[in-house]
Formats: sequence, structure tokens, C-alpha cells
Amino acid sequence: MAGKILSLIYKDFRVELRRKHEILASLAFVSVASLAMSLFAYRSLIPEFVVPSLWLFTLFIGIFVSMITFISEYDKHTLEGLRLLPIRPSTIFFAKTIYSYLITLFESLVALIMLSIFSSTYILFKPEIIVVLLLFTLYISSISSFTSMLVMYSEGRSFLIPVLIFILSVPMLLPLVSVSMPMIPFNIMDVYLLLAGTSSFFFVALALSEYVLEV
Repeated sequence: MAGKILSLIYKDFRVELRRKHEILASLAFVSVASLAMSLFAYRSLIPEFVVPSLWLFTLFIGIFVSMITFISEYDKHTLEGLRLLPIRPSTIFFAKTIYSYLITLFESLVALIMLSIFSSTYILFKPEIIVVLLLFTLYISSISSFTSMLVMYSEGRSFLIPVLIFILSVPMLLPLVSVSMPMIPFNIMDVYLLLAGTSSFFFVALALSEYVLEV
């Protein structure tokens, strides 16, 4: 099982590295947007503004990543090849989610570093923000892969993907509040809530993938 998952992840990275323009474009967006948000936070004398900016960037990165998972396989007509492999659909979904998580986490960390440098504040390096970022990127990766799998056959997927990702991310906004607002004391229960929500959604999506990918 682990070997098959690693092989799928390795294959996706090899394919993505051959067309570097998409990753470079998303990194350019993160860099420019980080500069703009940091300047706003610096000029408005509200350095804490960079924290919700980080969550917003993670959402946009999730939308980008959804286009290079199942939708990319469908557009390149390689999805049928994946289905013919002696691998369960849930294993394919698991591998795609881990692949999405690695890219989303990498670009979110780039955004964190850029925001910190441009705003001259190190508030984003607080342990609770790092922990929440690790969990939130996993949640966004799960809904990104699930959304990509769900709407890959739809002609209106360019509209549906951002809408679905934003809607599905709403339940996890509450745990982000305590680490985004300095006037609200951090509550460890918010981390447990984020972990529970992420785990629940991932396993539900994993179970549904057995049926969605068989259609």
C-alpha cells in the first residue's frame, strides 16, 4: 500500500516538474500578494493583519492545487490509465491528497516567510500558528482533492471549484479566529476542533472516493 502511494506521488511530482510554469506562477502570486498584504499591515500599523492573510493565501493555493490533481489527469486523458491500475480508488485519492498537501504546505510556508520578511514581524512564527497551519493546509488539501475529483467532469468546474472550496472551508474558520485575533486568548480546544474536522472530512472523502472514481 505505502509503495503504491509513494509511486503515485513520485509520478505526480515528476509530471509537475516538467511543466514548471504552473508552480512558478503560483509562487509569483504568493510573493506579490504577500508584499501587498505586508505593506498594508505595515502602513496601517496592524501587524496582526498578516495572520488572516496567511489563511487566505492557503485557500487560494488550494484552489490552484485542485486544478493539478484529478482535473489535470482528466484533461490529459490519463485518468483511465489510473483506473486500470491494480489500485483501489481510495488509494489514488489518498496519494493525490498527500501530493496536494505537500504542495500546499510548501507554498503556504513560502507565504509565511514572505509575509514575515515584508512586514518585519515574526508573529507568524508563534508555535500555535505553525501547528494550526499544518492542520489547516491538510484540511484544505483534502477538500481541494475531493472537489477536484467531484467536479472534474463538469463544464462549469472553473466556477464550482472556488465556490465549493470556500463553502467547505467555512466550518474550519472558527478555530482560526483565536490565533488570528490577539485580543482573543488562544484555546488549545480550537486545535483539537481543527484536527477533528480535518480527520472527519478526510475519511468521509476517502470513503466516497470509492464510488466517485468508479463513475
